[in-house]
Amino acid sequence: GGEKAAVVETAIAARRPSHVLEYGAYVGYTSIRMALQMKAWGGRVVSFEMDPMHACIVRNILILIGLEQQAVVQLGHSDDALPILREKGAHFDMVFMDQRSTRFHSDLTTLEQKSMLLPGCVVVADNVLKPGAPRWLWHVSTGA
Repeated sequence: GGEKAAVVETAIAARRPSHVLEYGAYVGYTSIRMALQMKAWGGRVVSFEMDPMHACIVRNILILIGLEQQAVVQLGHSDDALPILREKGAHFDMVFMDQRSTRFHSDLTTLEQKSMLLPGCVVVADNVLKPGAPRWLWHVSTGA
């Protein structure tokens, strides 16, 4: 909603990322807002979505509003979808984590281990306090 969108849009405006990875597209609200904002400088969004119906909805909305070049939806769980992006040589200067918060730590660690984060990459995550992501918070605040 509004607060989450404001945080993401502030991060995008400040950093002007060229490649954003979003975990959890649902029906595309955030991915569309990010793509619209980044269109001015040619930025692109790749969103993971596990549910085929949700992925279909987002893909069709992107086509209808003319953003299919700025945003794509990769169907599948992050464990399966990330290797596909890695094979394509994908690297990201912003990551938005909006999946199940218990996955934040392992997904971020995987991105780090596979060297898919560009220097200065900004990571934004939703729901870190409620329901909570204490392991992820510890990792990003201490580097451990």
